[in-house]
Amino acid sequence: EFRDQIYFALANIYFREGNSTQAIENYKRSVATSVDNDYQRTSSSLTLAEIYFQDKRYREAQAYYDTAMMAMEKTYPNYQEINVRYNGLTRLVENLETVEVQDSLQNLARMPESERNAQIDKWIAIERQKERDSEMLANQQSMQSNYYRANEYRLGLGRADEGGGWYFYNPQTVSYGRTQFQQLWGRRKLEDDWRRQNKGTFSDDEIGDFAELVDSSLLVPRETDPMKREYYTQDLPVTDSLMAISHDLIRDALYNAGKIFKSDFNDYPRSAETFEDLNRRYPNNVYLLSTLFDLYDVNELMGNRERALYYRDLIVQRYPESNYAQYLLNPNFFTEMQQKQETLNRLYQEAFRDYKSGRYSELAGVTANMKELDPDSLLLSKIDFIAAVSRGVTTNMRTFENELNTYVDNYPNAETTPLANEILTLIQDSTLADYQKLVDMGYLHEEIQNTEVLGGNAPENDEFGGKFSYDEELVHYFVIAYPRTADLDLNRLKFDIANYNLDHYTRYDFDVEGENLDSNTSLLVVRSLGNKEQALIYFRAIIRRAEVFRTLNGIEYYNFVISSTNHRQITADQSIAEYLRFYLKNYSRFIGPDFSEEEIQESPEELMARAQREDEILGEGGRFVSVDVPVIEAMFSPQIDTIQSFVIAVHDKNLSLRPVLTQFAEFNRREFRIWNLASEIKQSKEYQFVVISGIPGYTEGMSYFRKAITERSLFNSLGTISYRNFMATGQNLLKLTENEQVDSYMEFFRTNYIQRAGQVPPAGTPSSPTGQAQTQPQVQPESVEENDNIPDSSIGYNGPYTTNTTGVHQFILVVPNEGFNKQQLLENLRSYNESSYNSLNLQISESTLDDFRILIKISGLPDKAVAMEYLRTIVQNRLLFAPLENADYRNFIATPENLAIFVREKNITDYMEFYRLFYLNR
Repeated sequence: EFRDQIYFALANIYFREGNSTQAIENYKRSVATSVDNDYQRTSSSLTLAEIYFQDKRYREAQAYYDTAMMAMEKTYPNYQEINVRYNGLTRLVENLETVEVQDSLQNLARMPESERNAQIDKWIAIERQKERDSEMLANQQSMQSNYYRANEYRLGLGRADEGGGWYFYNPQTVSYGRTQFQQLWGRRKLEDDWRRQNKGTFSDDEIGDFAELVDSSLLVPRETDPMKREYYTQDLPVTDSLMAISHDLIRDALYNAGKIFKSDFNDYPRSAETFEDLNRRYPNNVYLLSTLFDLYDVNELMGNRERALYYRDLIVQRYPESNYAQYLLNPNFFTEMQQKQETLNRLYQEAFRDYKSGRYSELAGVTANMKELDPDSLLLSKIDFIAAVSRGVTTNMRTFENELNTYVDNYPNAETTPLANEILTLIQDSTLADYQKLVDMGYLHEEIQNTEVLGGNAPENDEFGGKFSYDEELVHYFVIAYPRTADLDLNRLKFDIANYNLDHYTRYDFDVEGENLDSNTSLLVVRSLGNKEQALIYFRAIIRRAEVFRTLNGIEYYNFVISSTNHRQITADQSIAEYLRFYLKNYSRFIGPDFSEEEIQESPEELMARAQREDEILGEGGRFVSVDVPVIEAMFSPQIDTIQSFVIAVHDKNLSLRPVLTQFAEFNRREFRIWNLASEIKQSKEYQFVVISGIPGYTEGMSYFRKAITERSLFNSLGTISYRNFMATGQNLLKLTENEQVDSYMEFFRTNYIQRAGQVPPAGTPSSPTGQAQTQPQVQPESVEENDNIPDSSIGYNGPYTTNTTGVHQFILVVPNEGFNKQQLLENLRSYNESSYNSLNLQISESTLDDFRILIKISGLPDKAVAMEYLRTIVQNRLLFAPLENADYRNFIATPENLAIFVREKNITDYMEFYRLFYLNR
């Protein structure tokens, strides 16, 4: 009963006496005999694992760490450290086994068939012998059944009167069974396929169980009988493509093993040996530059200066432009790169301010200076966009058009290219003034912002007085704060972090920069991480890598993540004290030590990519609970004169709505850019919803609704799927999704939106943009017919404006009632009319549109053609509108009758839609 403890005590005695062979043998016996004492099993396995690890016998160490982890509770001393080592060893052994297996498969594949079959037959003979030995052992065990039955009786297993006679009512039988199970299987999580490490593979028998759930033609059955030749030949790389895949597996496994030897276990000789083996086998592998630097580094760490210099010279000669070479030639490389980046950010902000303020003549020199600093490709496209706009607006429209065409040719896939194309369209249509916000704000748009200097949302009434931003979507940094007086090799720390980034983030490019916070504290900043979630993934991964922080040994330091806005705040405060309190409250609860097995197995880059994919789904978090709520009149609020959302409800949880979302995003950019609309996919128990939110009010919402449902192409990807679309306030949309009351809401929508707008669909019209039948066609608003020839006649237009655009016209400016120099603007317009259109005797007047807007009207334009010519020429004279400064304004032409309707409706979006149809033929 106490044999496991006796063997453990004996092993300790042998170990103290220096007899490691006998010590190991007794530790093994202790593990083998430890049946119902988890603590002893853990201690014996762990001791044996650590002995093997110290002897660098990594396979044996991994095996006994694995045994220890099966029995170990999370409260065991140093559990986290043990778990980290165990996972490192597991990854190492997996990579080493990959190399061995693929080498064996390649060797077997290269054999002549007769020789290969002979070798396989030998293996089959060995398996048959093992099978016979197992049968003999089973017979011996059956002969001892009386002994086991006696034990069962002694343990109370044979007494039916205890525990009610049922197995699970007897605590002794349950305890015994649990011990037997754990001895065989270890501690297993209660889940499907608990026996299987790889839950994505199935045996032939199990495939049959799933025949009704999967297409069996897609599953390749594997031979599982080691007595058949096919068992050994099924994975042979017998074709060129399979052999290439096998070589890739060996290459990747050697690289991974070399990094683990170096970074996880500081086994520099084995690391060097593995990297050299990799480069010897595959001289031009994709990891060559990284492995050459690792070979330089491990030889430096081993004191092998001559070999380190060899690899140093090799890197400098072969890869002179790489960061590795730059660092080896100049230990201050990262410091200088940081200074260059700071200068670039400063210049970009200076250029951006000039751009916003319309000081275009000053931008040529600044953009040229920025390009000399070799910015990354993302920022370079924005710099050239600013330069193109600054050159274009200081000349004429034709030159401006040429500048933008050149830009689009040079950057067909840049973030700013769609914006450049929009401006080109406006220039070509001579309607640049229709987007005055874009023109007079220097085509201001978030896509040309430097994302590292964006602002954030900061509640003013929190305990920090609104000082810090809670915005999770801002760019974030990873920061190490340390004393300025510390004896620290800063360049080495920068390099260790940069090397970690290169090893673990192949698709991300991070900068590592130092800066002084105050007279006592310095910061090392890793930038930039896309948002809070990516920053936390980075944080959780890097803090587990002790070798990255080895230069900080003995130094008191803090590490944390911080948004760009909050970074600027602590820089202004010259203190991190308050931010650390904010950080502990808002970040640290996400970065505890509870690393899941999934996180440990996945690389941080994979976690970031998965998080980004999940973000792109735009699904609403949480889960919805179906609640039976009676449909009553008061379920939805009739207060709809507020911000609106356009909604498409699809009664299909499996359909991908990403194509619809993409179409609407482009539609919003093209037609309603000024509203800066947001789009997302939400889900309830039975429905998916495409939600376009941020529409300013009821009137604007109905304008959006009419425009959207007449653009049939927006709904093409839905095919024959039944769907509903409607407008809703945020409050009503929440009620609708929580209670699954789509049909009830359609009645509400018809009464409170369609009838109010005077747009009740006539009988017989289609009930949805796709023409698909709905279950309740009488309540569907998707009824507006589309006609491809709308621009040429009134056919298909059912808005409030008259389609007769002949006769006298007026030029209209809609401007704020304050915030600009109105008298100067009026004087500029009078001077322009007298100098350019004196013969028309144009008259200028003004009137109030609503509480915050006024109309400036220029009357006397005799017909549509003259009015269009007046519009085209006046909008190109940008100095006329200088008194408006940064004010929002719009301009257009209209007949007196339509202007009266506009003054009554006060909906500029409706009129601009009419204007595009009947003046621009778009």
